[in-house]
Amino acid sequence: MSNSKLLAKVNGHEITQKDLDFMKQSLSPEILRSFQGSEGDKAFLGEMINQKLMYLDAKANKLDENSEFKEQLASVTENLLTQLAIKQILNSVSVSEEEKKAFYEENRSHFLQGEKIEASHILVDSEEKANELYIKVEEGEDFASLASEHSSCPSKTSGGSLGQFGRGQMVPEFEQAAFSLELGEVSKPVKTQFGYHLIKLTGKQEAEQLHYESVSNDIEANLLSQKQHQAYQERIKSLLDKYPVEMM
Repeated sequence: MSNSKLLAKVNGHEITQKDLDFMKQSLSPEILRSFQGSEGDKAFLGEMINQKLMYLDAKANKLDENSEFKEQLASVTENLLTQLAIKQILNSVSVSEEEKKAFYEENRSHFLQGEKIEASHILVDSEEKANELYIKVEEGEDFASLASEHSSCPSKTSGGSLGQFGRGQMVPEFEQAAFSLELGEVSKPVKTQFGYHLIKLTGKQEAEQLHYESVSNDIEANLLSQKQHQAYQERIKSLLDKYPVEMM
């Protein structure tokens, strides 16, 4: 459907599909959901006709010569011009591929994916119970089975598995113990605010350098924001030299 399709005329004033689409864009998704399909379009068109009638009547009654209208028009005009001027400044800035790659190379240390581990644990409320279970593990009993039977953590349903996590995601005591383990090793009881844990390291992923391609969009957004801010500030500085400002 063409945006220029004529939908109605009100005293010679045209209402097109483009006008209808523009009206829809100004409404919230919640309101739009209430006006779906052809019936919704009919309702929108009816309201646009109503508004066009009000406009024509307002013009006929010379409301555009009203002092309140002129004040509001001046305010709206000032705001639109201001936003347009800012938009032009922001749109004048771009980031080249060379700039992005240079930033990546100069800041490679910022694009490291931290070390991550996978671990399982058994949580009990006393050190004595934790020591008993530790001995059973040392004697060869299955860690997952012991977790399912004795752990008070909801992870017991998956044999104590906590999945993968990085530094800063667990309480300090737990994190320190977990990250110090060798693959397959089980810790002695570790006390935290939740109780006593036996921790088994089940997986380890060393820190790695993120590839440029995976962070290119983030770099562009960051550099673009910086350059836009700089362009805006430079423009303001030049305008301050041109237009005096007096603080009262």
